[in-house]
Amino acid sequence: MIKMLAATALLLALPGPEEDYPALVASAAAKERQRDEERRAAHRALDEGAYDRAVGLATHARELDGEIVRIRGEARACLGRLVAQLVGKLDDDDFAVREGASDRLRALGSVAIPDLLRRRRTEKSAESRYRIDELLRGITVDDAGRVRQWAVEATASSEYGATDWSASQVVGEPDSQEGDSRTAWAAKEADGGPEWLRLKFPAAVKATKIRIHENLTPGGVVAIDVLGEDGVRRRAWEGEDGGGAWFEAELQGFVGREIVIVLDTKKHAGWEEIDAVELIGEPVQD
Repeated sequence: MIKMLAATALLLALPGPEEDYPALVASAAAKERQRDEERRAAHRALDEGAYDRAVGLATHARELDGEIVRIRGEARACLGRLVAQLVGKLDDDDFAVREGASDRLRALGSVAIPDLLRRRRTEKSAESRYRIDELLRGITVDDAGRVRQWAVEATASSEYGATDWSASQVVGEPDSQEGDSRTAWAAKEADGGPEWLRLKFPAAVKATKIRIHENLTPGGVVAIDVLGEDGVRRRAWEGEDGGGAWFEAELQGFVGREIVIVLDTKKHAGWEEIDAVELIGEPVQD
């Protein structure tokens, strides 16, 4: 019995995921810095003719790559346990416990979004669902379990203005009426030909559909690309834009949180404007 109590006390004293996760993230970052420095040192040694030293440094840098992958995997698993632990407290009887769990999940930021989305799909507690929705900051999960989200960052091949009609106007939910609006993006030149709009969304998803609010001179969208987590740009749709105020297209199910809208602004005379873009997709599974 004494041994059992001692073992239980030791287990309770061990750090949990809330302590482990930031430590793992910090460890991976430190090893990345060490790897990068050793790669630079290997290049310097090679330039100086110290071949054996260069080989040794390069070999150790490759070993660090393996350690970094391992630690990142441990951090990801630890994050999943941490989010599960905190979500379990969102409907606690004690209000302070519920608030504390919400605050800690909020402090984790965007890294917690994929786990929160998966938890939201199966969560039975109305209180927990409400708090998760608050944490997701405008990302919604529809009745079919699909993730729906609006862009949070935007850049473009050109902009009509630095603020009004800039790419940043595409961020967030629709806020422009049909017709010319300074709260939408427009290219620098009317009928200038090829243009692109690159958008980032809060969470990576298996992209299945896109909705684009074209508030002025619609019809110029010719292709949609998804930028994968591996940095590769993949063509998810190509075809004809029918010219309505809301352009909708089914996408091939590539995984990513960034898309590129490719336009041909010569297709219709006058400036084309885009007000908002909604990306719809399936949550990414581990």
